[in-house]
Amino acid sequence: MSASDLPPGTFPFTKLPPGRMPQGLVKASGGAGPTVVTWSPTQHDPNVTLSPNKLVATAPLLATQGYPGRTDVGAVGSKNYYFELIVTQMDPGQFTQVGVGNSSMLVTAGNTLGFDSNLTIGFFHSGAVEQNSTQIATIGSYSAGSVLGFAINPTLGLLWERVGTGGWLNDILANQNPATNTGGLNISALGGGSIFPAYVVVSDPTTPAIVTAQFALASFTNAAPAGYHALGN
Repeated sequence: MSASDLPPGTFPFTKLPPGRMPQGLVKASGGAGPTVVTWSPTQHDPNVTLSPNKLVATAPLLATQGYPGRTDVGAVGSKNYYFELIVTQMDPGQFTQVGVGNSSMLVTAGNTLGFDSNLTIGFFHSGAVEQNSTQIATIGSYSAGSVLGFAINPTLGLLWERVGTGGWLNDILANQNPATNTGGLNISALGGGSIFPAYVVVSDPTTPAIVTAQFALASFTNAAPAGYHALGN
């Protein structure tokens, strides 16, 4: 019998014993697949506009003001995680930030990453890193279009950041290397729960800031460090 002799909707597979699958088909393991991670549709200031895929956050066409937001899925548990953020368009004053926050970070207008009681850590374009209203480091500066990579080890409470394929925390690999847990910024003050990617997009009447996220493995511009996973995996 050929396939053309079969009734409509019937496939020419040989009947197999229970548990067996036709050659070339792979049974998924572990139940559901990876979680699709996006910017949170709720955990952001209402003036922020998200793209249909919720990976692009845009500030409003208003006078200068910062508008925060974060994801709903964060880095937590025994796995290490990597993600990338791009300031696709910088506001004229260059006040837009990217960084991380905990579940208590404030997502209303006027809040700035790193200027709170250990709720967030903010990375400014100048290279200044702010936490608890204190500059805790100075790393490589970035501009519109730069790809910022973040590596987080939740177990050790450490974070590394790089601009493009530059050195982690703007240093040499012998001093800063997430793959070997060398160096890193201590983020344990944010607490032991999930650490979420975060942004503050700054408005402008003509050139509002835009931040784009790359959370999926297939979307990464640069390779993740060895042993690091995409969020949601």
